[in-house]
Amino acid sequence: MKIALYIIGGLVAIFLLLGLFGPSSYEVSRTKKIEAPVDAVWPYLATFEKNYEWSPWMERDPDAKISYEGESGKVGAKYSWSGNDQVGSGEQTVTNVVEKELIESQLKFLTPWESQSDAYIKISPADDGAASEVTWGFKGNNDFLGKVFGVFMDMDGMIGGDFERGLNKLDSLVMNNPMPTASGIKVKEVELEDRMFAGVKDVVSMDKMQAFFATNLGAVFQAAGDKVAGMPVGLYYTWDEEKGQSEMAAAVPVSAPVDNFETFNIAGGKALLIDYYGAYEGLGAAHGAMDEYMKANNMEARTPVMEEYITDPETEPDTSKWLTKVVYYIK
Repeated sequence: MKIALYIIGGLVAIFLLLGLFGPSSYEVSRTKKIEAPVDAVWPYLATFEKNYEWSPWMERDPDAKISYEGESGKVGAKYSWSGNDQVGSGEQTVTNVVEKELIESQLKFLTPWESQSDAYIKISPADDGAASEVTWGFKGNNDFLGKVFGVFMDMDGMIGGDFERGLNKLDSLVMNNPMPTASGIKVKEVELEDRMFAGVKDVVSMDKMQAFFATNLGAVFQAAGDKVAGMPVGLYYTWDEEKGQSEMAAAVPVSAPVDNFETFNIAGGKALLIDYYGAYEGLGAAHGAMDEYMKANNMEARTPVMEEYITDPETEPDTSKWLTKVVYYIK
């Protein structure tokens, strides 16, 4: 009997010692470099609605009940979930936001057991702004029982893999979706092949560009014959708003040079592309979006800038269906 009491007493003593001297806090985090600028990544971090798209836990219960409260992306915004045994139930509330740098939140698990932690997502530019470094983690303090369990539980091993999987999903999400600019026009980064064009180049007043295209494109198409390799383009070498003129070419993609017309060889490589739908008068918005994107990502274009007129206005009267591919080749 005394031996049993000694054993019980010893276990109680160990339990008390663990509760007194076990780890008082915990923190788990993972960091990933994403080959996209902060402006492209931040929208996926800034709101709970976007967080859901790369959450490693919600895929365990696609039928979990989700609700949102408060102003999205602002302090006080709240996200609640209730699902199966794998995800449990809980809520997360934004406590601090530093735009394009940091989001902090309070994370409460309600089932299968109650606990509270402080979650955070940090983002910073990398590679001179061309990439981003994202750190995702959570931390908290252990109560008496938490200190006891903290001795035996490998929190990093239990949760770290989930953070890694979530950051990998975030990376895929960002890289597979073109970044929306402030204007709402999406800019895609692409790799283009070398191309050859035949056409006419001149300094043209902006109010006479339509006539310049009309006069020259028909002649180029007719002379090129079976050498034509695509739809007509405008190649813009300068754009002078003050003088109201542009050094430009009305041209057609061809498979070989065309007699009596100038040949324009454009080297391929990295480029920015916008698929713009609408009347030609609205193309200024697409060029504005390109300027915005290049400034945000420290890019510089090489001439010429190209507009490729995919839709023939003669066969499609609805201007909202006119597709113009706006291309900026990057140095």
